[in-house]
Amino acid sequence: MEDDVENEFRKTVSDILARSEKLDEFMECLDLLGIKRDQFNVIHVSGTNGKSSVSYKVSQCLISLGKTVGLFTSPHLFGCNERIRVQGVDIPKADFIRIANYINSVIGTRKIHFFSYILLLSLLYFNEKDVEWVILESGIGGFMDATNFVTNTKIVVIPSIGYDHMDLLGNTLDEIAFHKAATIKRHSVVVLGPNCYKYEIFENIARKLGAKVIKNDRRDFSSFDEENTETSRLVIEQALRIGKASESALSSRLMMRMQILSSEQCERAKRHIFSKFPGISDKMDKYGIPRAVIMDIGHNETAISRLCSDVFKVYKCNFTFCCAISERRKLRILNPIASVQGTNALGQPSLRKFYYLNVNHKYCRSLDSVINELEDPELSNGAREIIKLGLEKSKMICSGTTHYKQSGFNKNSKDNDGNNSVNWIKESDQTILTRCCIMLSSSLANVKMCW
Repeated sequence: MEDDVENEFRKTVSDILARSEKLDEFMECLDLLGIKRDQFNVIHVSGTNGKSSVSYKVSQCLISLGKTVGLFTSPHLFGCNERIRVQGVDIPKADFIRIANYINSVIGTRKIHFFSYILLLSLLYFNEKDVEWVILESGIGGFMDATNFVTNTKIVVIPSIGYDHMDLLGNTLDEIAFHKAATIKRHSVVVLGPNCYKYEIFENIARKLGAKVIKNDRRDFSSFDEENTETSRLVIEQALRIGKASESALSSRLMMRMQILSSEQCERAKRHIFSKFPGISDKMDKYGIPRAVIMDIGHNETAISRLCSDVFKVYKCNFTFCCAISERRKLRILNPIASVQGTNALGQPSLRKFYYLNVNHKYCRSLDSVINELEDPELSNGAREIIKLGLEKSKMICSGTTHYKQSGFNKNSKDNDGNNSVNWIKESDQTILTRCCIMLSSSLANVKMCW
């Protein structure tokens, strides 16, 4: 029975993906499905980086305070039903299939983008569950985003502004900020993170719409997570007009941001891998499997810089950097990795090894493509040398997924020389997630493997 649901779920997702991208039919689909633009109390999270983290923290806080909360986020790691949650629980696949079938019966052959379709599905599910609050994380954010259909936005959150999706949003921070500011609605509350830079743009638009602006303008945060925690705290205070949010909820982390896999989870992944590839066991034992893995899906230079900074400050040990980059990303987004090369006098993190993972996925950049861009003048010399060394070791690795619910971190991890070591996987595109153990073991053992 479970396999039948899984197979039907996969087919349903494939059918959704087969619909072409056309946003103007999204609004028509909203009307056909009877979804009202002012139906929910909405917290709309836009911006460049930090959207998922803030969305998740705010959701957990509201839940801890007794509220019924629907959460819509993107991307997903292991299954697209992760994008839709009520009370912190993913929509069951059976419900996903049921609602998708209903949508198809209503909208017929109308064309709609995958992101917009999942948004429709989430809104119908939230309506069924009679949620009190809906938290919508924007996709590319702002004016052109499907999430911007709502008119009953109570709180707009913009954690940060940076360079991303420049082909759609513009080449300057001013242009990008204007797009993000389109999420501000009349008489809403706007919460701005400390790295919005263009405060005056948001303040001017908010003033015209009679919206109130709250700024998280601290500059002494020790990590990106701490920064997002404070922004989330301000959101909760505005949402419930209370002076204190749940500290345990604020400290929670969405599994998409710096997910840390415990030894137990790595062992579970190994057992699953061995069942399909029994011959790899000896190679993994010989070359070593990481005792701790950190996954992050930052896909622009700002996000990677923040990740490097967080790892440098928090984990005083050596690490291996493995990454895959989507075809639309420039290699220069990896410039920040040069900042964590070597070990300083305090023995803080050293980049032990770098691997480019040539994932067999239609959106992933090939090794040849990466090599051809090595002479980009905007790629720093330090990053160029690190990448060159990594390319000499890289082999073909094919993609797959697995699912981990819990998180943990073994600070006593050891590398082959007995030194403290964190092995770090970097996923640079939302649709390219390879099995962490296969990626590292294949890279280290020079094994060509298909999943």
